[in-house]
Amino acid sequence: MPNPEWASGNWFRQDREGPDCRGKYCFKKPLAEKPHPSLVSMKSKHSYSYIATLILLAACQGLTANPDLPALIVQPDDASRAALKDTLSELFGGTEITLADDALTHSSLLSLEMNSRKQPDSQSALGRVVTKPFRFQLFKSKSGCFLVDLQDGRRYLLVDTSCIPE
Repeated sequence: MPNPEWASGNWFRQDREGPDCRGKYCFKKPLAEKPHPSLVSMKSKHSYSYIATLILLAACQGLTANPDLPALIVQPDDASRAALKDTLSELFGGTEITLADDALTHSSLLSLEMNSRKQPDSQSALGRVVTKPFRFQLFKSKSGCFLVDLQDGRRYLLVDTSCIPE
């Protein structure tokens, strides 16, 4: 059966025999007519990995667009002080918490220590307190002000509290 490409006229003289040759003349095939299938699949794999990388980068940008920032309480009032005290009291099992009126207004960090119980004659019943203080930090996020326990990372929403980034 004759090869349909014979009619194109791309002939050259060659002293060999084969399906593309007629006597002393052989058909000249164009170079790189079709790429090898493995090269095609490698190109598509590279383009897929490139697209996946772009998607991941875009997703990471979206996650870090509104990070939580250390914050300070602004315009503290009785409601915001009560929210802070109630949150901490609930965290410590209903224990009475004593805080300064300007807590979390000058620094985003809050450190609480155990109060040693005193006997009537003003001496400590427990002696020296050697436990580490409990540390918290106030953060501002898109949804409000959060008190974060720095020991375990738990977050507590402070209702009725306004804060700004530190």
